[in-house]
Amino acid sequence: MVRKVIDNWSSPNWWVSSAIPYAGKRAAKAYYDLKGRHDIIASEWDNLILLDACRFDMFQTASDIDGSISKTISKGSTTKEFLENTFSNAEYYDTVYVTSNPQYVNVGLNDVFHAVIDVWDWGISTNWKSKLCPSDDVSTWFV
Repeated sequence: MVRKVIDNWSSPNWWVSSAIPYAGKRAAKAYYDLKGRHDIIASEWDNLILLDACRFDMFQTASDIDGSISKTISKGSTTKEFLENTFSNAEYYDTVYVTSNPQYVNVGLNDVFHAVIDVWDWGISTNWKSKLCPSDDVSTWFV
């Protein structure tokens, strides 16, 4: 890495495309490793709404949701890392996964949920409630 810095010291493009993103990923990983991570699967919930890349303070100000909302630190600082650390190596046949993000397919989570509602693929207006069972937990992810 030191050699790359020396070779590209005066290249603004290299700093923008390589060095800064690399440093940002390392810093995010260190932050999440230090702060600890919340296991949402072990928590008690019936409806879980994940707001990816949404500032909690802004959501809290704009939200009119009845009941309690809380901020937690997830098991990943990227979508892929979150999905792998949260849902891999288990089956969640009592959970319906409503998502606007197709990354679960790339991580190999196609068959671990009771149902997956791909709103990114066919839209939120489709009658997706027909895929739910009365006892299902619903995890909804908006990016």
